[in-house]
Amino acid sequence: MGWIILNNQLDAALCVLFMSVGTRTLIFGVRAALIARRQPQPRVLENDYATIDSLRRARTRALRRLLAQTGRLIVGVPDYDLYLTHMGRLHPDTPPMTREAFFANRLEARYGRGASRCC
Repeated sequence: MGWIILNNQLDAALCVLFMSVGTRTLIFGVRAALIARRQPQPRVLENDYATIDSLRRARTRALRRLLAQTGRLIVGVPDYDLYLTHMGRLHPDTPPMTREAFFANRLEARYGRGASRCC
């Protein structure tokens, strides 16, 4: 009999927990919707010019770029465009290296300590 009472209490506690999570999710969702309705400018996804096909093409291009970047990093080819983005965002006062200097720097960093990196 004691297990049944414990089980019922545990069920009640879990029910209260899930109800509070559901209520909070509903409240935050309604609040976000009200804030979005007060904004004078539409968001990108609400724009009339952004069709489903154009969004799908943009996502496909982004996925291709990500896969190409990942593939280059796997085989050890550095990404100059990512470097330029990083320098422009985090170090705007420092002029970035040229493409040739960047690749020379990366080769030196990779192979500069000799033939083996383990010892």
